[in-house]
Amino acid sequence: MTNPFRHLATIHALARNLDRASLLICLRVCRAWYRVLEPLLWHDFWLLRNNIPADYLVVLQRNRHSVTHNDVRQGLFKEASGRRLYPSLASIQKNAQHIRRLFYYGEEHLFKQLAPFCTQLRYLETARYGPEMKPLLLQNLDTLQTFICKTDPVKVAGAEPVFMEWIWKYLAEMKVLRVVELDSVILSDYEGSKFGIVCRKLTRLSLVDSKLIERPKSETEDFMNLKSLVLDQSYIPNLGQLELFQLCPVMESLTWKSRTGALPIANFLVYLSSDKSPAAHLAKLDLSTSKITDEDFVQIIQLLPQLTHLQAAKTLFGSAATQALLQGQSHQMQMINLLDCPDVTKVETQALLQGCSALKVFYAPVVSAVGMLGNKWACTALEELDVSIADIDQLPAPSFPRHRAVYSQLSELVHLRVLRLGDCGFTPMPDPRAPAAAPNSGSPQLKYVLDMRLDSGLGLLSTLTQLRELDLENMHAAMEFGTLQWMAQNWRGLRLLVGCVHPLEQQRNLSNDFLREFIPGLKTFLSRKELQMWRELQ
Repeated sequence: MTNPFRHLATIHALARNLDRASLLICLRVCRAWYRVLEPLLWHDFWLLRNNIPADYLVVLQRNRHSVTHNDVRQGLFKEASGRRLYPSLASIQKNAQHIRRLFYYGEEHLFKQLAPFCTQLRYLETARYGPEMKPLLLQNLDTLQTFICKTDPVKVAGAEPVFMEWIWKYLAEMKVLRVVELDSVILSDYEGSKFGIVCRKLTRLSLVDSKLIERPKSETEDFMNLKSLVLDQSYIPNLGQLELFQLCPVMESLTWKSRTGALPIANFLVYLSSDKSPAAHLAKLDLSTSKITDEDFVQIIQLLPQLTHLQAAKTLFGSAATQALLQGQSHQMQMINLLDCPDVTKVETQALLQGCSALKVFYAPVVSAVGMLGNKWACTALEELDVSIADIDQLPAPSFPRHRAVYSQLSELVHLRVLRLGDCGFTPMPDPRAPAAAPNSGSPQLKYVLDMRLDSGLGLLSTLTQLRELDLENMHAAMEFGTLQWMAQNWRGLRLLVGCVHPLEQQRNLSNDFLREFIPGLKTFLSRKELQMWRELQ
């Protein structure tokens, strides 16, 4: 019988699809398995902050079970101080050769001991660029494929951006470099030619809130391979950003934003209609937070026949652009983000959900519950949905069964992994089983919102077996114990719960403790802000 461990490359490829817990189980099978699979434990290594700010630590302590038994990172948090424990220095140096992805945000003294042994890096993400980085870059010239440098999101307000001197010199010497992402950095290219040499290798370049302080001397062939370009509030001197676009003939993804929100859209339209335009390839476009009119969006959509992903949050996207999408790209749109667009109404949202059959990610301000009744959505392959539901009170009586129309529509989204629901600012509807308030009692008039109870139709969502994130921050939920039991039984894969499951703090804490106990790996957050803080620490 052939020894399967002779095919290590195949075994490692299969094992990389295992989560951390499953990999640890495999390591305990026998010594042979341990010897072969142990290097995979070291493929990703994090050197995080020496100390966690107090407000961030509160979020971690609320999910103390997840922090104490953190299988996703090496080491554990000490709950009292927020510091991390790492393996012994001897163990780190012994296994550093297996590290393929290094995240460097802190622990400089440990980094200096680790860096000389990291010679096979493929991915490097850092918030620091000092003298200690140069040897690491030089000894990984043959292997490094992705380099990311950005300021630490968990930073003191007003912190200065990272100054990266001579960075292009080191990147230009890398043989297999394909991705460079720079966030909140100041760049220097004194020779003026290294920038183009680096870009000649890249398939993705991202400059976010960054500044290149010398004029780059770029030729047409420097950007022939660039497929993804992000220019977000960044500055490139004496090389117009539109001119840079024209040097990218095979660009498939573009993110373009300015500090003021103003973009030269007229020139952009001319560029898209020119012979040098990558319109035949451009499929992903992000113009969020820009001052672009509905009519301009119509022209952009018409000039991009291959468009599949559109992010237009906080713009003037409206009814005309919606119709342009439905007429030209309704069969191929996979991602649409229209959050905080003042001109996107319930009508546009319903039309897109009914007309775009290939949608996988959809964010919109509001959808009408009345429109959901009897009008089936075509996008049954949705994986992420972020929308507020209005007009619950306009559904046919009786009151509680009326919610079943909404839940019935959502229950068909069997591939849904992320569900964020809002209530359009309404207050919860009264429970008809409670005593009626006395006339003229002075109590405020309550409006209808989606009721989060099983007898209102929530039980229909047992079909959402792939749900991983549920956001109820604006739903004013008051879940009963039976509802919590149902969630624990039907949403075993749930990992993130955002919002209050009960308005009373004591009851809310008990409910969250119950859910975390019976749904392994679940983390709970009171708000999206807390969730963002937690993600910044990961």
